Amino acid sequence: MAVKLENGYTRLANELLEAIYKYDYPSASPLKITLFVLRKTYGFQKKQDILSLTQIVKGVQLSRPTVVHWLEWLVKALLLVKGKQTTKGLIYGVNKDYEQWLVKPLKLVKARAFTSKTPLTETSKTPLTHKRNKEITKERAFSKPNLSQINQYILDKDYGVDGEAWLAFYESNGWMVGKNKMRSWKGALTTWEKRNNPTKKPTIKDKIDELYKQGKKKINGYSLTTIKIDLNDLEPADYSDETKKFLSDKELITKICAK
Repeated sequence: MAVKLENGYTRLANELLEAIYKYDYPSASPLKITLFVLRKTYGFQKKQDILSLTQIVKGVQLSRPTVVHWLEWLVKALLLVKGKQTTKGLIYGVNKDYEQWLVKPLKLVKARAFTSKTPLTETSKTPLTHKRNKEITKERAFSKPNLSQINQYILDKDYGVDGEAWLAFYESNGWMVGKNKMRSWKGALTTWEKRNNPTKKPTIKDKIDELYKQGKKKINGYSLTTIKIDLNDLEPADYSDETKKFLSDKELITKICAK
């Protein structure tokens, strides 16, 4: 059957479409989810809309755990914007400011340190004075990060810091930490995280997420996959019978949280 515009179409800027298909996705799954959200929002002349987990699972034909995993990844990478929870589902939309999108987190290999065996260029053969060497070392000691680098580091470390606010603060005070010039922006960011988001006692949701990441599938006969999805994406009234039974087992909950 021939496709006709009269049957519906998605009005989308070419620039955004190009950014979506050029992005380096880890697999096809996050791309499928992004296109689905795009279809359900821009396809109906909306920037955001309420999308239930079941709706997305059926739309992209992926398993619930897969969809939950990649939705979280897309939100952290700033490709998708997640709004508040409603009785029908969460509000999702595509972040059209693609310059904010973060690159896929990678473990980078550090560059090899400069050694005396590296040949000098013609312009670098003149010996430097000790004073000049100290000046160069001082100049290279600190390099101001940009917002993309800051957000990428926050994503890698899973911090709760507002990267834009952090950058604005230190830009305004001349990159001073107390009375001294900043020497390590990553160190300063870590200190900021610890000061503003102090370690708190983990909840049962945190513990379930931790066990799930460790590869465990069940605990005392309960499915961790089902419990994780319910705790992360549903209101208590919508929890499965298995999750409700699990949460009523106070002795088991206390044991898990104590670990």
